[in-house]
Amino acid sequence: MRLLLTSTLMAGVFIPLSAAWGQSVSTDAMGDLLVDQAQSTASETSTNTATDVGAAATTVTALPQLRGRIQYPVGPVAPVTPANQAVTPVQPLQGPGRDGDDQSDAYEAQGLKLGTFVLYPSISFTIEATDNIDDVSVGVNGQSGTTELELRAESDWSRHALSVTTRLGMTGYNEPNRKPDTEQFIDGSLELDLADQSKLTLTGSAQQEREAANSVELVASGGTAEIQSTFSTGAVLDQGAGIFRFQLRGAMAAESYEEDSTRDFQTFTFGGRTGFALTDQVTPFVDLEMSRKVYRQSTNTQNGDSLRGSIGLEVNNRETLSGEASIGLISWRPKISGQEGDSMLFADASLTWSPNALWSLTGGLETDLTSSSTGATSVATYTASFSASYAVRDNLDLGASTTLSREVYNGIGRRDSVFDGTLSAEYSFNRYSQLIASVGHERRNSTQIGSEYSENKAGLTLKFQR
Repeated sequence: MRLLLTSTLMAGVFIPLSAAWGQSVSTDAMGDLLVDQAQSTASETSTNTATDVGAAATTVTALPQLRGRIQYPVGPVAPVTPANQAVTPVQPLQGPGRDGDDQSDAYEAQGLKLGTFVLYPSISFTIEATDNIDDVSVGVNGQSGTTELELRAESDWSRHALSVTTRLGMTGYNEPNRKPDTEQFIDGSLELDLADQSKLTLTGSAQQEREAANSVELVASGGTAEIQSTFSTGAVLDQGAGIFRFQLRGAMAAESYEEDSTRDFQTFTFGGRTGFALTDQVTPFVDLEMSRKVYRQSTNTQNGDSLRGSIGLEVNNRETLSGEASIGLISWRPKISGQEGDSMLFADASLTWSPNALWSLTGGLETDLTSSSTGATSVATYTASFSASYAVRDNLDLGASTTLSREVYNGIGRRDSVFDGTLSAEYSFNRYSQLIASVGHERRNSTQIGSEYSENKAGLTLKFQR
């Protein structure tokens, strides 16, 4: 069997740094009337006590910093400590643990310090086998190999925060015989702490890859899969004023296709949110967002405006639960005169629950309404997602994720259901190398003849990081 992609493993020498701990013991001068034996015993006792205190101090580590979605600024938050929690002496731990001991980060990447930044480079090699490589109604078996380089940079500033991730990947196919595909990706965010309750977040991303051959919009256009480029940029301003929380946000996104400029379009979005802090952790809100979709071809029938309004509840800074849920109305209005628009009610949510240090559960609901090249007046997409991760050991995590989407093409009677599920296991040999295995199933059922497909796939990834 001829392998189209040859991966060259890169080996680096990683030298972890260890901190040196020192201890000093001082004792008061003993009186001249103390006998030699009592003086020796007192000195020994003092030394042992100081040594025990020093050993206990070495077990105290900084709490991990959590980064997630943008939240309303609420000022400094004191650490949460249950009132009924008993205070016990710190004891040296025997072996690896998860909550604050010296071994808790034994499998985490250390990164490389460069000025005021920490760099996290990695390289991964993946092999994958599937029984339907193109996700079509009558598929063929396929095997592929992917090499991916990634570099993440995190600022080490006292006030603001900058994060940039860049990734380059190449996929070669052993079967069927075809040209390799490449992917380029860069993403960044800059958080500016303007004042005590004011924060500005700037984001940007760019990606280039070959679009999926089974894309509904691609099939409807009658073309073949092309190189697709996407670009987006946005800004979010969060402002607190007493118990009130305000947010203004704007974004621009663009998609372009290498050989068919008639499919190129841009989306402009502007929105805002007003909420009030019912408690330090619970914030009811009202949200309004407007967007416009503009194609490069000005007479394109897919140009139009969207309006979205909702009321909801946001939960912040809770020990085990965070996220938000909302209900509202969304409408789509085409720009071409004589065309009819569509409106619908929706319920959206995004919640993360961590009942303990071992489990993390995330669930979500998402609704979208936009134009389509299929001839429908609009397409409504309802998506439900769920993921779970469980830490079997410090170096072994099990994961499961599933996504179920329902696509309703208004005006033409088409209804599609898409399911995607994956099981995975991640084993860390040490902080520098990982092995990741996954199996998955994907399926599309459709009232449109010839659009159904199913796929089973399995993959194995070896990753090296610093």
